[in-house]
Amino acid sequence: MMDQLKLLVDLQNVDSEIKDIENKKEDIPRELDTHRERFQSARKEIDFLMENIQRIKKERIKKEQDVQIEGDLILKTKRKLPEVKTNKEYSALLAEIDSIKKKIDRFEDEELNLMEILEEKERDSERKKEELIEEKRRFQEISHQKEDEIARLNILLDEKSKRHDEIVLSLDGKLYENYTKLMDLKKGLAVVQFGDNACKGCYKELPPQMGIEIKKMSSIIHCPHCSRFLFWAEIMGK
Repeated sequence: MMDQLKLLVDLQNVDSEIKDIENKKEDIPRELDTHRERFQSARKEIDFLMENIQRIKKERIKKEQDVQIEGDLILKTKRKLPEVKTNKEYSALLAEIDSIKKKIDRFEDEELNLMEILEEKERDSERKKEELIEEKRRFQEISHQKEDEIARLNILLDEKSKRHDEIVLSLDGKLYENYTKLMDLKKGLAVVQFGDNACKGCYKELPPQMGIEIKKMSSIIHCPHCSRFLFWAEIMGK
């Protein structure tokens, strides 16, 4: 019976290791998604910045065109000056020319402001592009690391699965059936230590006599509260 109990303990350890490996494998895609999202976010930020730069460039070109249009209008207005016959008409043309000049000044100020904004945005874009290159390099590096880690975990999982099968072949059929049921019911923990007069699975205290029987290891004993297999670590050499 001691041998069967040792096999149960070994099987629990192996299955816990298998579960741990599987959890690590499941975590890897999520970790990669986090780094991928960071990289994609940086790329979207650059795309948005470049769209903004193009919009500002178009606005600046429009201001240049507005200045040109108003400049042409001044020339046309000035050509009319020699043709006027009254002081009133002459003053009106001068006022019109002055109004156009003010409009040109405003357009030129707006164009200058756009140029300053454009220069700042272009500097930002260069910095963001460098950051994107670094983020891409980091993502590729992590992807390769995770591929290697998955390969290593697969090898380890295969080894543990083979060990699981070896133990099952040596384990009593009824015990294994009971073990698998408990594994399903108790979230992957069917075999636990007895210590401090309590079950280490549900942490409930056990009768003193049961503790004595567990320490003898002469029979398979279940916790009366949670039904898990119990073993005494000192005798098991754990």
